[in-house]
Amino acid sequence: MLENYLDSGVHDGIDYWPTSEVRILQSRLLSHQVDLCLSSHPYYADELARAGVCAGSVASIDDLVALPLTTKATFVASPDRFRLQAEEVPVVERTLWDVVYTTGTTSGVPAPIYATTSDYYLHLQASVRNLDLLGVRRADVVALLFPLTNYPTAATARIIGEAAVAGASVVLAMPGRQIGDLGVHRTLEDVIVLVRDVNASVLMGHATFVRRLLKRAAEYGTNLPALRMCTVTGEPASDALREDIRRLMTEVGASDTAVINRYGSTEAGVSMIECTPGTGYHDLTPDQVLCEVVDPDSGRRVDDGEEGSLAVTHLVRRGTVLLRYLVGDIVSGTHEPCPECGRTVFRITGGPRRLRDVVKIKGTLVNVASLEDEVLRIAGVEDFQIIVRPPPADPMDGDEMIIRVVSASQSPQMLQIVTDAVEMRANVRPKVEFASVEAFLGGVSAEKVRRFVDER
Repeated sequence: MLENYLDSGVHDGIDYWPTSEVRILQSRLLSHQVDLCLSSHPYYADELARAGVCAGSVASIDDLVALPLTTKATFVASPDRFRLQAEEVPVVERTLWDVVYTTGTTSGVPAPIYATTSDYYLHLQASVRNLDLLGVRRADVVALLFPLTNYPTAATARIIGEAAVAGASVVLAMPGRQIGDLGVHRTLEDVIVLVRDVNASVLMGHATFVRRLLKRAAEYGTNLPALRMCTVTGEPASDALREDIRRLMTEVGASDTAVINRYGSTEAGVSMIECTPGTGYHDLTPDQVLCEVVDPDSGRRVDDGEEGSLAVTHLVRRGTVLLRYLVGDIVSGTHEPCPECGRTVFRITGGPRRLRDVVKIKGTLVNVASLEDEVLRIAGVEDFQIIVRPPPADPMDGDEMIIRVVSASQSPQMLQIVTDAVEMRANVRPKVEFASVEAFLGGVSAEKVRRFVDER
């Protein structure tokens, strides 16, 4: 089946196809994928049978609602059970190409995501479409600012291939937390010099790290005239954060100030990109991954414009295969054509936001995203982390909110400024303390800062 898919061209122009034609293709791919899971998937063979699904019973994407939802907790508890074990498929569909890892396990041990040769080729196909929207060119020098972590991550492994598809030069910056005395990671200052010396034109990385690099470069008086674009992913990038990145690009003398936001998950294996800020994230691979917005309790699909949980289904993957997998984000979307680029594919138009975006602290509802934006706007704040803890002594005192701030100005005045700004925004008086970035990089990965930590 996949061999036929690969030989059929690349579904040229599918992002402009009529929705009805896309649905026909998705239904055909889904039917085969479910049958393959019934016979060869350690987890779904049992789950689908319990749900009354048998070979041939899923003939349309409308039948997908009969399949159970899969939570992240279920996946990370036994990730190897989600690796397809089909021996009857061609060699390229069962040969292991690579393994990347995703965080979020209760044990702190990352969960593996397996990719076969055909999975990687499909990623390269998706990259061709991504690049059409991103505008990365052969003449570009792309600096990958994702950290060198304790295990392979999709951010680095996959985006190297994406830049290679464009024929662009790729430079690995390798920032991150040092492991012993090996000395293989670069400091922030070293990365700035590298970006300058190679005349990087495109920076790719987590939004907060890109901002921190540009901010420090501006403070040092470093000029980056070749820089024309930053593409950010891996964590929420608010309008305020992106606007600050554009401002900093101007300060370092960038030739342009394009900031392109993208959304994705390691488990889904693909990313969605905005054509123009505010138009929503475009699903450029509807022939690889089916996106649904669902009620997480009933599994019912919600209407366009209505909020629900984003669920993804792999239509052609052969390594780690997930069906109706809840990525953990609340979104709303539409199947209407994009008013800017005319693409007809599904777009996320609202969100994404995590379920924890509104939390109760000391009896007060606090919008976490709004609070993060408020701290980010404070002059002199390079990075930060918000921690909520249970009362340290008397339960009557209520929960404790701690703001850990990275700032070159470690003065009492800075502590007071952050305290007042947070209290005004959240109606909760925090405890503010200074910290280094390394002090609160979360998890075993040191991949990115856990911006909000609820320890209750």
